[in-house]
Amino acid sequence: MQKFSLLMMPDGRTVRVRELGPIQGFPVVHLHGIPSSCLEFAHHAPVLADRDVRLISIERPGYGASDPGDFASVAAWVGDLEHVADALELDRFNLLGFSGGGVFALAGAAALPARVDRVSVVGCPAPFTGREFLDGMAPQNRALWMLAREGRVALAAALAPMASDPSALADQLLEGLPAADAAIFEHPAARGSFRDGLIDGMRQGIESTARDLALIASAWGFDLAQVAQRVDIWHGGADVNLAVNHAARLGEGLQSPRIHIRAGQGHFDIHGPALIGQVLGVS
Repeated sequence: MQKFSLLMMPDGRTVRVRELGPIQGFPVVHLHGIPSSCLEFAHHAPVLADRDVRLISIERPGYGASDPGDFASVAAWVGDLEHVADALELDRFNLLGFSGGGVFALAGAAALPARVDRVSVVGCPAPFTGREFLDGMAPQNRALWMLAREGRVALAAALAPMASDPSALADQLLEGLPAADAAIFEHPAARGSFRDGLIDGMRQGIESTARDLALIASAWGFDLAQVAQRVDIWHGGADVNLAVNHAARLGEGLQSPRIHIRAGQGHFDIHGPALIGQVLGVS
């Protein structure tokens, strides 16, 4: 089953949601990476059926078909999550966040402890506390996060050329990946899903990307210690987008972390066929 919906928020914005997998499956709300859209992970439908999981992907404002919008912190976005959960009548659910989407998943868990059972984050950044945030990153990623610290206006200006041709950008990113990540995208379905999500996520421009990166690089609006649920932290040992030290630093702040380091794997490990089944199948 695949179903797309445009759901109205209290302020009049619409948010696009994709439901994928068996309708009666256990709901897992998915928060996409940056930039991307609810098209992310479309190729994982067979795994969802096997695990009896209903994956509900929410687009944040300004990505894909979701209306533009603004919020002052990561935590301030959680109202959208709560309204989507209400609209879909989700009493209890798990959260899955990839890359920057992991921070939004943690914010949701902190704000909705009575509804969120468990959280999984994959390749997720830790709070920005100085140079250790940048350790082990590829130079271009380090430069990106330093710009994010300057704020969204400076970052959006620097990223503007990327938005002129998202298709070319997607191809450029896929061709320039480290070996561990390039191996993941040798699978045509994984490559196509990632490419579609990135292009769709940038169709309204670069502002939402700049907003999310700047918010992650500043105060999140909640403390990790507020997250009482079990959090499974998955990270590739060879990740150069967000180096593996982020996993340990996240774990230090959480009440109930479980850290899983995938030796030799990169940032995009979850787009491959092996990790997604493990992430959905942990107990």
